[in-house]
Amino acid sequence: MDSLKALDMEHRSGISHEEVEEFANRMDMISKAMDEIKNGTFDPLQCKIPGYKTPEQEEVERKAQLKREDERCKREAERKRKEKQEEHENWWRRAKLRFSIEDTEVIDETNDKMSKSKRWANRILAAYKTRDANDYSLWNRWEPEDPVTLQEKAERENELEKLRNREFETQNPDFCDQFKKDMDERQKSQNEKTRLAEQLKQRGNGFYKKKEYMNAIKNYKDALLASPFNVAILANIAQCYLRLEEYDECIEFCTRTLFLDPKYIKALSRRATAWHHQKKFQKAADDMKKALELDKENVDIIEQHSIIVGDYEDLMTKQELEMTLQRVEMTKDGAHALASEPSSLDELRFYLNMIQKMNEHTVSDKSSYDRVHDAWVAYDLVLPIIKANDHVRTIFRTSGEMDKLCARISTALQFPNEVNDGTRQHTETTILSAMINCATAAVANTPRNQVILFRNEDFRQHLLTYFKVLSATSFDRIIQSSILCFLEQVVELKSWKNEILASNNIISSLLAALCLPVTVNASSDENTAGMTITLAGASICFTLSSEIAGIQTFTRCGCNCLTAIATALEIHCNDDVKCNVLGFLSNLSTNNEFRRTIEQYKDNYQKLVLRLLEISQDNAIKSTISSTHVTLSERALGVLLNFSITKNSLLRTQYLFEFHAVDRIENILSHVTSSNFSALLLVLSRTVSLLCRLQPASKSSEQEFKHVIRRELLLKLYTVFEIAILNVKDETNVLSFELWQLFAQIWCHFGSCIHITNVRALLSEKDAVSRLLQVLALVHTQHVQKRFASEFNACERLIGNLVKVLIAMHSDNVSADLRHKKKLSILVKTLQNLPDGVARKNVAILLAKLCQIDPEVKDIVRDLRGIEMMMSISCSSAVSSR
Repeated sequence: MDSLKALDMEHRSGISHEEVEEFANRMDMISKAMDEIKNGTFDPLQCKIPGYKTPEQEEVERKAQLKREDERCKREAERKRKEKQEEHENWWRRAKLRFSIEDTEVIDETNDKMSKSKRWANRILAAYKTRDANDYSLWNRWEPEDPVTLQEKAERENELEKLRNREFETQNPDFCDQFKKDMDERQKSQNEKTRLAEQLKQRGNGFYKKKEYMNAIKNYKDALLASPFNVAILANIAQCYLRLEEYDECIEFCTRTLFLDPKYIKALSRRATAWHHQKKFQKAADDMKKALELDKENVDIIEQHSIIVGDYEDLMTKQELEMTLQRVEMTKDGAHALASEPSSLDELRFYLNMIQKMNEHTVSDKSSYDRVHDAWVAYDLVLPIIKANDHVRTIFRTSGEMDKLCARISTALQFPNEVNDGTRQHTETTILSAMINCATAAVANTPRNQVILFRNEDFRQHLLTYFKVLSATSFDRIIQSSILCFLEQVVELKSWKNEILASNNIISSLLAALCLPVTVNASSDENTAGMTITLAGASICFTLSSEIAGIQTFTRCGCNCLTAIATALEIHCNDDVKCNVLGFLSNLSTNNEFRRTIEQYKDNYQKLVLRLLEISQDNAIKSTISSTHVTLSERALGVLLNFSITKNSLLRTQYLFEFHAVDRIENILSHVTSSNFSALLLVLSRTVSLLCRLQPASKSSEQEFKHVIRRELLLKLYTVFEIAILNVKDETNVLSFELWQLFAQIWCHFGSCIHITNVRALLSEKDAVSRLLQVLALVHTQHVQKRFASEFNACERLIGNLVKVLIAMHSDNVSADLRHKKKLSILVKTLQNLPDGVARKNVAILLAKLCQIDPEVKDIVRDLRGIEMMMSISCSSAVSSR
C-alpha cells in the first residue's frame, strides 16, 4: 500500500485542490455576506460571491446589455442609412449625368436648327440697317434651309463620312478590329445584364404575388444592379414599399421612375397614393391630375382621381368655409359675403346647432334604446337643408358627420328591432328612415359623396344586406323604401352598379319590387312605401340595364324577369312606373339571348305583347297628349319592334295578327292631326315601322295581306304623309332624323304593295307624283348627304322607295309630270348625289324609261350630264354581275 497516494485527496476523490480552495473561498464569502446582512451593512451591488448574482447586479448587467444592443442597432442603422444615402447619391448622379447629357444634346440640336436661319436673318437685317441697302455681300455666305436642300446636304455629308470611315479602316486595320471586338464584348455583356435583370425581376414578381414583399424588394434591387435605369423595376420596388406602408421609400422610387419617364402612369398613381397617406393632399392631387390627363379612359385612374383630388378639394373647401364662418362672427362684411353664396348663414348656423345638440344628447342619453336614440330625430329636421344646400352637404361630409351617420345606420340595420311596443317601433322606424333619407340627400347629384359612402364597407354591406329579401312587414317596408331611394341616387356610379349586379338576391328583390301589389286594407304609410319601392326599383332596373353587364345579368333571370315586367305593366297605373319598366324592357329587348329566352314562356309572352299593344295605342290616341304619354307609346312600340326584328319571330308571324295590331295601327294613324303631329312624330315613325314588319309575314295569308293593304289604311297612311309635308314650313331648317325615318317607312309600305293596281290608282288619285318629287327636292335642299350617316341612310332608303313607286306609276302612263326639265333636274341631281346602291340604280332605271318614251327627255337629261352617269352605273352593274 502506498501511503502517499492514500493521503492525496485529489487522487482519492477526483476533486482538484483548486476546486476545494474555490469552494472554501465561496463559503467564506457567503458567511461574510450573511454577517453583513445581519449587521445591516450588506451592499447588493458589491456582492462578489462567485457564480451568484443579486437581482440588482442582474439588472445592472441587463441595462448594460441593452445599452450595448442599442448602440449596435444605432451603428447598424447608421450603416444602412449611409449605404442608402450613398446608393441614392450614386443613382441620381449617374441618372442626371446620363439623361441630362441626352436632353442637352437634343435641346442643343433643336436650338441649332431653329436659330441658325434666324441668326443669319438677323445679321443680314443688321447689315441692311447699318450699310447701304444694295450691299449683298452677306448673302454669299447664306445657306438655304428648305427641306430639299437640307436633304441633299445630309446625303452629301453621309457619303463623305462613309469615305472617311473607309479610308480610316484601310489605314488602321488593327485598331478597327480591336474596336469592333470591344464593341461586341460590351454588347454581349449588356445583353447578359439585361437577361439577368429580367430573371431577377420575374423572381421578384413571384415573391410579390405571394405577398413576400421584402424578398421581392431584394430581388428587384439585385436586378437594379444589372439594369439601374429600368423603369418597370423601379416602379415595382415602389409598389412593394407602398404595400409595406414605407411611404418615403415608395415616393423615392416613384420619383426616380418619373425622372426617367415623366409619363409613367403607374408611378404617378403610386406616388399620389403615398402622398395621400402622408396627408400631403396637394402633392397627391397634382400627381393624380397628371395621371388623368395621360389616360382619361382608365377606370382605376378615374376612381383614384375622384378619391384623392376629392379629399384635397374637401380640405380646401372646409378651410374656406371655416374661414368664412369666422369672418361672419367677426365682421358684418363676412355675413354679407356668405349671404351672397348659394348657402345662407341661417341655414349653416341651424345645421351646426342641430348637429351639436344631437351629439350632446346622444352622449348624455341613458335610456335603454341603444339601437336608435331619440335625439337622432334631428336628422329629420336637417334633411331639407342637406337637400337644398351645397355648402351644408360639404360641411356634412368634411366634418365627419356623414361617416358618423353611416356608422349609426349600420348599427341600426345590423341589429333587428326587437321592441314589442308598437309606438316605439314606429318611432324607431321613422327616425331610421329619416337617417337613410339624409344619406340619400347627401349623395344626390354629388358623385364625391357617392364614392365616399361606397368606400364605407360596413355601411355598404349592411344597407345591401337589409334589402336582399323584400319584407312583408310595414315597418321593414318603410326602411326598404328609403334604402331603394338611396340606391336609386347612387346606381349611376360604376362601383355601386357593379356591387348591385354581383348579388343575385338583390336582383331578385328588385324584380319582386316591380310587381309589388297595392293592398287595399293596408295603411297609407305602407302603401306609400310600397309605391316608392316599386317606382325606385323600376328606375334602378332601367339604369342597370343601360349597360351590357346589366342586360346579361337580367337575361340570366329569364322567366322571373319576364313575369315581373308583365305583371308590373298589368297591375300598376302609375305612368312613371310604367315609363321606367318600359325603358327597362326596351334595353333588355336589344339582346338576342333575352328575346330567345322569353319566347319559351308563351303565356307570359303573349300577355306582355298584348299589354304593349294596348299601351302603345291608348297613350297615342288621348285627346290631350303629354310628354309622358308619348314616352309610354314610343317605348312600347320600340319593344315591339325589337321583338319582331327577325323574320321568324313569334311576334311577327303570329301574335301581331292575333292581337289585331293592324287595327291598332290604323287607330293611331286616324288620330293624327296637324296640331299633334310634332308631339307624335317618333310614335308615328315606330308605328309605321311596325306596319312594315307585317308586310312579309302577311303574304303567307291572302286575307291578312288584304287587311294590311286595304284602302282605308292606305288613305290614313297617305294623310299622315301629307300632314308631315305641311309641317315642313321652312325647307332651309334642318329636319329631324325621325321625320326622314317616317317618310322612309311610309313609302316602304307603299313600295311593297305598289305592284297592285288599286294602290297605284289611289296614289294617282292623290296626285302623289308631285308630292314625291317635292320630297326628292327637299333632300337636296337639306344637304342630308353632308350630315350624319344615320340620316343619310334613312334618306337613301326613302329615295329608293320613292323611285320604286315612280317607276311603277310610270308604267301607268302618268309620267307626263316627270318630263318637265325642272323635275328631271331633280332626278339627275339625285343620281349625282347618291352613292352606288339600289336607290341610285332605281333612279337610273327611271331616267332610262323616261328617255325611251320621249327623245326630248333624252336631250334634257344629256344636257344635265345624266346620260354619262347612267352609262357609268350600267357599266359598274355589268362588272359586278360578272
